[in-house]
Amino acid sequence: MLPPAAAAAFVVLESLRERIPEPLMAGWWPLGPLEYAGLGFGCGVAFMAAELPNSFLKRQLGVPPGRAPDRRWLRFVAFAIDQLDSVVRVLLALTLLVPVHAATWLWVLLFGPGLHAGFSLLMYRLGLKVRAA
Repeated sequence: MLPPAAAAAFVVLESLRERIPEPLMAGWWPLGPLEYAGLGFGCGVAFMAAELPNSFLKRQLGVPPGRAPDRRWLRFVAFAIDQLDSVVRVLLALTLLVPVHAATWLWVLLFGPGLHAGFSLLMYRLGLKVRAA
């Protein structure tokens, strides 16, 4: 579900390109809607793939799916990795596919994990996730 949703979100962003003031357009790529859809789809796949190593590690440590580790230190580490792994993987995928400015990396690393955590909390509140993080 995530890759098609990301593809649609990227197409929506591309459709807004003509309405955005020129100074804000500096980092946008000169791509068409279909290319933005492909880029979004790739980012969605990268996001999902980034979750796999962390999930594998938690299974190896005996943590059931959808649950947080019992050990406090491990819970903190797992939470931090959960928030960062997908953000970094999406940035890497984007950087391999299109030019990404270093400032974009900085902004996304500063605000991406918080947005990720907020979205997880929203999905939890809507009953779509078992736990908030």
